[in-house]
Amino acid sequence: MKKHLLILFSCIIYHSGVAQTNAEVNPVRQRVHYGFKVGLNYANMNFNKGYPTPATPVKASWRPGFLLGFFLEVPLPYNFSLQQEYLYTQINGTHQGLQTQYGHSYLSLPLLLKYRLLPKVVIMAGPQFELLIAAQEKANGQTTNTTHETEERSIGFTAGLGFRVSKFLSLNARFMHGFNHIGITQRTNALEYKYELLQIATDFRF
Repeated sequence: MKKHLLILFSCIIYHSGVAQTNAEVNPVRQRVHYGFKVGLNYANMNFNKGYPTPATPVKASWRPGFLLGFFLEVPLPYNFSLQQEYLYTQINGTHQGLQTQYGHSYLSLPLLLKYRLLPKVVIMAGPQFELLIAAQEKANGQTTNTTHETEERSIGFTAGLGFRVSKFLSLNARFMHGFNHIGITQRTNALEYKYELLQIATDFRF
């Protein structure tokens, strides 16, 4: 009888320890976080991935832009969370062969699955949807509004890392690659490209 009680007591202690360890490793964060973010992006309009492929390869040209907006982060079990963002994003590009610069403004909607790899480090990935707000191009010193001649919707995949600086402040870096071809001046001689975008941003959460 004493032997059975000792085994039972040992099992209780063991399972209690395992449960406590699992709770520490895989906590369920109950609080929903929200906040706003600001940052910079560097974009390349890759015309070499457009259709038809240009006869002469177009040299890559990375140009800066900015982003700002809001986000909402919903906790999930086992160190996961889901983050929806609503961003105003300025994406610029250049066609070196045509000596033409482009400036596009988007409503960006990334939907990210995040995993807390370390107490202050997270990895994230997910789709990013883009809705065109305004577009223009500059060539030979003249600026032309091309909003109605530019593909209005695009989708890409984004992934990156985040670092928690404090309870309210985080830094993150992400790379986004566009899936679909984006056409410019579709009513005349169409040009197509795919976006490549590097983003560095600061999150302020509440």
